[in-house]
Amino acid sequence: MKIRSLSRLGLYALLTSSAIRFVHAQQPPQTLTFHSDSDLNPLALLITSEPSSDYECGYYFTCPRGTNVSTPGPAIYKSDGTLVWTGAADGIDDCFDLRTQTLNGTEVMTMWVGEVIGGWGDGRAIILNSTYNIIHNFTATFPTGTDLHEFQIPPVTNSTALLTSYYPLNMDFSSVGGSGDDWLLECAFQEIDIATNTVLFSWNASAHVSLSDSYISATSDSTQDNPWDFFHINSVDKDADGNYLVSARHYHQIYKVDGQSGDVIWSLGGKTSSWSLCSNCNFEWQHFGRWRDNYSAISLFDNASNGSENDESTGRGMILDLDFDSMDATLRTEFLPLQSHPIQSQGNTELLPSGDWLLGWGSSPWISEYRANGSMIYSAALGGQDLSDGPVANYRAFKSLTWKAYPTAPPSAAILGTNVYVSWNGATEVQAWEALAGDTMGSLNSIANVSRTSFETNIGIPSSSKYVQLRAYGSDEYILGSTDVLSTGNGSTVAPGRVAKPPTSDSSTSTISCGSYSVLQITTSPALNTRTNFTFVFALLSFCYLWFSFC
Repeated sequence: MKIRSLSRLGLYALLTSSAIRFVHAQQPPQTLTFHSDSDLNPLALLITSEPSSDYECGYYFTCPRGTNVSTPGPAIYKSDGTLVWTGAADGIDDCFDLRTQTLNGTEVMTMWVGEVIGGWGDGRAIILNSTYNIIHNFTATFPTGTDLHEFQIPPVTNSTALLTSYYPLNMDFSSVGGSGDDWLLECAFQEIDIATNTVLFSWNASAHVSLSDSYISATSDSTQDNPWDFFHINSVDKDADGNYLVSARHYHQIYKVDGQSGDVIWSLGGKTSSWSLCSNCNFEWQHFGRWRDNYSAISLFDNASNGSENDESTGRGMILDLDFDSMDATLRTEFLPLQSHPIQSQGNTELLPSGDWLLGWGSSPWISEYRANGSMIYSAALGGQDLSDGPVANYRAFKSLTWKAYPTAPPSAAILGTNVYVSWNGATEVQAWEALAGDTMGSLNSIANVSRTSFETNIGIPSSSKYVQLRAYGSDEYILGSTDVLSTGNGSTVAPGRVAKPPTSDSSTSTISCGSYSVLQITTSPALNTRTNFTFVFALLSFCYLWFSFC
């Protein structure tokens, strides 16, 4: 009898431990390595669905981070997964909200950098030009500076910045469950003139919304180090009349805020909606509210989850049409992921110039594009498809078809045997590489011309050559720069590389060219998400318990 019991117990332990491993086992994210620059180790961008025939190749701007990301930081990829730039090489080890925006008519690259504190940030907004040099570095004037959630240059101004901020505020919220000597995590935003750092408008949530409308319950034990995160602002937009569109995650609401008084003009969603929402229009824990179609519609990212509460089966992108006569909101389009999954945090729904839509899936490391009717035309994943809810996240995803960049550091090269590997981190305009080799530094002659098809290019060199150098060519055979002259004997540098000035006449609008798309086969069932895993485990444990008890 003891032997039977031990056998049952052993089998029970084996099955339960296997079930737990089933839930927690995860493959590490796939990364990229390069011979020419061994310090670079960014995540790989893996294509997870075949792009449509008329899909537009472009550059994706991301800030991957997470528990399984060894080198977080800004990264740009081509649609085919080719790396374009990683900011880790420039000493930027973490970021949020990487994208290109237009400042005074010029395309620039913007991002937030700083310290992440729980679910918010204390940092700065930086703007880089086409040589990846910082041209503006500024912050909001609130006690903790600029938060990570929003840094937008509103198109209606082209010269200002909308910045969010979080900071602890001592106040009495005993009316909603506090002690009377309480700490609130205030949420605020400012509009700042970028050229002068002048604050043009400032708004704080606690002065304009009811504390009782929050979906996060107040506690009586809040402290300055652990304040009540009642509102959780995560996006701000501005309209042509000077009013603002504000998203509050913990209120499940989008607000229109008066640009003069700061008063709430109306609210959409949540406990006290000014609008009647259609049966499929509800959203929870949302991000990235944006005006669309001349202020007659709003797009947003519906997370449907905050990590501990899942309100719907999956996150999604949404476009809501607004009827200002009847105050009815109707669902025009929803954008669904390749695999259904509640999105715990982050995410965005972005309209592209083509009329297509781009979604970044936040706490799931996915990037997808859609037609206006909601049909998917492209999908990819940073590091891997099944790395949601912590291992890999990307706050927002953005795309540019027009970004042109000319790094100020020269290209990198490394010799392995009779091959030389060359790359140029951040250079978008390199079309071909020319290899030069010779017995002396003064007698380097052209030995090969190779088209650039990926981040790193491999070129064979004669075994008899003592020195080698690579030149980068742009359009019209313009020499953009050259690598160091390397000794083929030991790979050491014997003369420094050079970088040419960017061509002054480069106003071309050439189409970005992608290579072949290697599509990762997704084997996990679309219905298999975190909750399904735990459902499976619960059923397995129940079976084991019954078997152990009655057999």
